[in-house]
Amino acid sequence: MGVVRPLRAGVATLATAGLAIGGSQFFAPQAHASNTAVKARVSARTAVNIRSQAGTHGKILGVLQRDQQLNQTGVPVGGWVPVSYRGHTAYIDHHYLSSVAWRPASSSPSASSSPVGFAQATTYVNVRAGHSMQAAKVGMLSPGEKVGLTGRSSQGFTEVVYNGVHRWVGSRYLSTAAAKPAPAPKPTPKPAATKTVYTTANLNLRTAAAMSASVYTSVSRGTALTTTGRTTSGWTQISYHGRTLWASSQYLNTTTPAPAPAPAPKPTPKPAVAPSDARAAIVSYAMAQVGKAYTWGGEGPNSFDCSGLVLKAYQQAGINLPHYSGSQIERGHRISLDDIQPGDLFAKPGGGHIAIYVGDGKIVEAANPSAGVRLTAIRSSMYPLRIDSTILN
Repeated sequence: MGVVRPLRAGVATLATAGLAIGGSQFFAPQAHASNTAVKARVSARTAVNIRSQAGTHGKILGVLQRDQQLNQTGVPVGGWVPVSYRGHTAYIDHHYLSSVAWRPASSSPSASSSPVGFAQATTYVNVRAGHSMQAAKVGMLSPGEKVGLTGRSSQGFTEVVYNGVHRWVGSRYLSTAAAKPAPAPKPTPKPAATKTVYTTANLNLRTAAAMSASVYTSVSRGTALTTTGRTTSGWTQISYHGRTLWASSQYLNTTTPAPAPAPAPKPTPKPAVAPSDARAAIVSYAMAQVGKAYTWGGEGPNSFDCSGLVLKAYQQAGINLPHYSGSQIERGHRISLDDIQPGDLFAKPGGGHIAIYVGDGKIVEAANPSAGVRLTAIRSSMYPLRIDSTILN
């Protein structure tokens, strides 16, 4: 498999540091013989090819990965740094290396003491033999590269320890500030505390956490629901068939409901009920519940909600209806006030509430927890409705 050749940095790229590398005097090392001993350790700034000769025509012998190091064996030749690689001399483009020595170590003043501190380059910057812009360039620091400090400075330059010898770098391009530590990774958010709950009564699932919110659907007692972990003001958010809905918390329980009792044997069918008798049975049952409590999902005998009262009253006439006002409305048709008869219904437009007409302009309704089941006058906000059944015709 071939080695991927890294892109080569041009002079324009490396010269973006401006005055840090002397503007038009950008450091371009001259060719030197590589037989002079140089004691230096170079490291790769990025992945770079190692070649058999000083130039791109040289055969690729391998790749020096970022931050890997090799020993420099001589001064650069035309910008190519000789290194020791697998027992042989090889060459690497100096643009991709840090800490390159451009002069033999024997001709430079050695650092005789340990550095008094350290600094790092803030951009690409030339390393010089003396403390002036006219001093010879002997190397280059890349951004973030560290050098030792001797404690001396002069004419805007700082003396540093570079490849084991004293050199000079423009003070404005060095920083002694410690590198900022990498920010701590953000903690992984904990998953929502979901759990399975069961309905303790027939229950409406709403689109928001309020009694005024639209009813999306109704579920029967004992239905298993999955919560999302959110609750608010007596409501629990649940996930139902891919939708996020709300259910009244007081009708939810974490205990698995007991199995439903075996259904009682069906009674012997009664003779067909006459329409007048059927309506009388509905009205009689409704009037008998006035004064009882309102309970969400209630079907009696001691408390009801609006559709639960209608359900039980109509059972007295042999008519079975679902426990949900919207479904009950769908089982009937709208009529005029002139046609209304005791035992018919009054419904709220759009669903959400239903009541039983008992005659003389009065209805019986399971209104709300504060009013309970009451006898009250019909309201213009509700319209008359008749259930489709031969028993009532």
